[in-house]
Amino acid sequence: MTSNRNIDRLEADLGQRDLELELLETLGQELERAERVEQVLKVLVRHALSSAGWDSAVVFLHQEGALVPRSWSSPHGARLENAQLLALGEPLVLECWERQRSVQSSKLSSEDRRLFPGEQSGAAYPLGSLGVLYVGQTGYGGLTVSAGRRLALLARHGARALASAVRLENARAALSEIGTLQQHLEEWSGSLSRFLDGARELAASLEREALLARLERLLRELIPHRSGAVVLGSEVLRAWPAPPEDLSGLVAAFDSRPVPLLLDRAGESRFGALAAGEQSLLVAPIRYTGATLGLIALGAAEECWFTRQEADLLALAGLHLGALLKAQTLYEETVSAYRRLEQSEAQLLQSSKLAAVGQLAAGVAHELNTPLATILLEVESLELDLEELSPGEVRQSLERSGAEVLRARTIVDKLLYYARDARSEGRRPSDVNQVVRDTLALIGGGLRQDGIEIRKELAELPPVVANPNELQQIVINLLLNARDALAGRADAEVRLETRVEEGSAVLRVRDNGPGVPAGLLAEIFDPFFTTKPVGRGTGLGLSISRQIAAAHGGALDLDPDGPGACFRLALPIAEV
Repeated sequence: MTSNRNIDRLEADLGQRDLELELLETLGQELERAERVEQVLKVLVRHALSSAGWDSAVVFLHQEGALVPRSWSSPHGARLENAQLLALGEPLVLECWERQRSVQSSKLSSEDRRLFPGEQSGAAYPLGSLGVLYVGQTGYGGLTVSAGRRLALLARHGARALASAVRLENARAALSEIGTLQQHLEEWSGSLSRFLDGARELAASLEREALLARLERLLRELIPHRSGAVVLGSEVLRAWPAPPEDLSGLVAAFDSRPVPLLLDRAGESRFGALAAGEQSLLVAPIRYTGATLGLIALGAAEECWFTRQEADLLALAGLHLGALLKAQTLYEETVSAYRRLEQSEAQLLQSSKLAAVGQLAAGVAHELNTPLATILLEVESLELDLEELSPGEVRQSLERSGAEVLRARTIVDKLLYYARDARSEGRRPSDVNQVVRDTLALIGGGLRQDGIEIRKELAELPPVVANPNELQQIVINLLLNARDALAGRADAEVRLETRVEEGSAVLRVRDNGPGVPAGLLAEIFDPFFTTKPVGRGTGLGLSISRQIAAAHGGALDLDPDGPGACFRLALPIAEV
């Protein structure tokens, strides 16, 4: 008799195991197809409802310090929808969350502040650190043992799938944000490049009317608007399409204002609109050597038309125009004054352009100082010694200045090269040493300004088949990480070494900072892992760099040898 009961119990257990295996198989298939959080939640709710056979199945997620119902199948849908607004809660769910273990009750209270006031039986299962799975019914009585086991199994595997979906959605959001930032950077870099081209055209205008006509065309191309005006002192030098209304208030306000003014509803301000029927107003001072000479004003019919980026561009135009107007007077006396105009243009571009391009701006500004100083020296020498110099000597000085201007343009081109989409370039035989040199030309100045000494030991390398833009992205990521690690260190040093090792071209970037703690070695290349404060990084730099290296058939690793941190990039040598 006892033997028969044991056999019956074993058969029941085997049947239960079969049901659990069937649940796992079905659940695994559905969760594999569910890539988004909402899809995972729906799978959990559906299986919880079928496993319990009760009235309600709800998934609560922990968000902003509270348990919020996110997905459900329940007759209490309206209360769940407005749970936060109505300040409703479910004690059983809170108990499960706080204890991080499953809880059941068949004698729940019927108080009004509950989310499920009519349900007398309920069970809740923790979903790890993400939330709680709840099931409930209006009648009395607990879950069967088999139902409880299936729900526990569902919660355990569902928590893992939910965590994966959350990580995936976070990754997608981060990549989307990076794409948006890259797009903004490319747009800003493109605007600066177009301004540089237009500014050179402005510098070729020796007559004021020609200069102002070219300025109008440049502003129409860079900043869409309806009307515009250029004012010097209290005189309107140029206006389009017609002379503006009274600008005395603006002129008085900009007498000592060094920054642009952006009004989204100018008609409601004390300045008024630039022309009838307009709402938006953008004004920037025309400045030269710290003094305000006048202003440039643009108007648009729509409210909130102009952007901060356009305000920066107009401020740059105002600075440039101030230098041009001043230089024109000097040009009437001597040809050297014209070169002084370009020197002024380069100085203004350095301070205004690079301030908006992110972390690389400091390095570019440092590299621009050398050609700008040379141009300044040439112009000042011409101004002092013009009467004593022959036309040939003047021409040589101007040619030297022109060469330095082209050098500055090359530096800007390097920044634009880095900012553009690397996918547009493709792979070709590339020199790793040249990538290192180009990168240091872009960011080396900023590193030196931070007190970091840069040492290079570049051995002769055969070419590798690679996308140089993507390789530069790796080198910049490694250098910026080294810079952050060396912050505040008096003897900060970064060493870049290249050599051939085992059929690969190898680059090592080594710093003398604190190094990577042993406990973080296994995580350093994980996506979104970072030791930096919030807001200082996405945690994707090393992960993306390793992916780029792998896509090129190479590898990026942390070399444990020596003090500090040493990253080793190995790329296969191109076949001849």
